Amino acid sequence: MAAATPCKLCWGVEKADIPSKYAEDMNVNFKKWMGWYGKVYGDYKLMKGDFFDTAHREKITNATIVFVNNFAFGPTVDHMLKERFADLKDGARIVSSKSFCPLNFRITDRNLSGE
Repeated sequence: MAAATPCKLCWGVEKADIPSKYAEDMNVNFKKWMGWYGKVYGDYKLMKGDFFDTAHREKITNATIVFVNNFAFGPTVDHMLKERFADLKDGARIVSSKSFCPLNFRITDRNLSGE
C-alpha cells in the first residue's frame, strides 16, 4: 500500500509468528529494491500484534483506507472485523481480499481454493 497509494501513513499488523517474520524480511527487501529502482513510497510501520487489541482501535477508526487480507478467515473473525469497521469514520474505504462471509459459512477444501 505504501508504494501504491499516497497515504500519509500505512500501518500493518500481523498476529502470527511466521508471517510476521516474513513481513520483517520483506521490509528489508522492499526498501532495497525501491531504492535500487529510485521509486518513492510513503511512510509505513509494521508490527507484530493483534488487530483486535484495543490499543489499535484509534488507528483503525481514524483510517481513511483499511486493507484486510481476510482470505482464510472464518465467519467469526469476519464478523469481528465487521463490528470493528462499523466505527470507521464516514467515507472510509475497506479493501478486502474476499467478501465478508455470513456467520453460517464454513471453509471447505472446495471453497478454500477460491474457485
